[in-house]
Amino acid sequence: MGQPGKRRRRVYWGPAGLGALGFLVLMAVVAILAPIVSLQDPFRTSAMVLRGPSSHHVLGTDYLGRDIFSRIVWSMRLSLLVAIVSAAIGALLGLGIGTLSGYLRGGTDAVLMRITDGCMVLPTFFVVVIVVALFGSSVWVLSVVIGLTNWPTVARLVRSEVLALRTLDFVSAAEALGASTMAIMVRHIIPGTLALLLVHTSLRAGYAVVTEASLGFLGLGDSSGLSLGGMLTNTVQFARLAWWVAVFPGMAITALVVAFSSLGDALASAFAVGRATS
Repeated sequence: MGQPGKRRRRVYWGPAGLGALGFLVLMAVVAILAPIVSLQDPFRTSAMVLRGPSSHHVLGTDYLGRDIFSRIVWSMRLSLLVAIVSAAIGALLGLGIGTLSGYLRGGTDAVLMRITDGCMVLPTFFVVVIVVALFGSSVWVLSVVIGLTNWPTVARLVRSEVLALRTLDFVSAAEALGASTMAIMVRHIIPGTLALLLVHTSLRAGYAVVTEASLGFLGLGDSSGLSLGGMLTNTVQFARLAWWVAVFPGMAITALVVAFSSLGDALASAFAVGRATS
């Protein structure tokens, strides 16, 4: 039997949402199959320096004669991994803190929200730069530190949703039947916040892509791998002579960010329509 007061929501996807989801899935497949898709060694230098797009080098070569297409394909691995892992860390931490704060209220709410407010006023990008400079720029350090700067906004949003959910009849019924606080939060409260959490997580993943690319551009990216931002580090001086060295990596970053943002907007609209018609 279903829970009292709950109705199954139908989710309506628009073409923009389906297109964004399809693009991200395609990029994930390309990243996983990078050794096959890239065709060329992204680190191999050649005498074909700053050559434009051609049949042999689809997106041209950089200032060391390296194939730009292959480097973008391999860079997708790092960008997507950092985006997904950091967004997941921020979502899980924000979900836990927001749920506890909104459901328990009282002193717990006051303490957790003051901590959240304190973290929200920090200049997050500079915090990330300092941590990366101190502890290194491996993909896991990048993912964790970006994720730890994402959770305050998630916690605030989840708390507001929990405050509304805890007044509904099915939560009151569970409390009257003697269900434990943990059981109520896990079985009744958290499922009601997942739609909002999914939307915000998609948007934060786009933010993570920009942050990782910015760190790479500053030379603070993962030195053991390829980064879309890192590809732009030494290309500024060649951009007037060879536009492709900056344009194509920049387009890849933009495409990922727009796809994550479009997916978040589509999910928000889909859940809103589903809630209105349920």
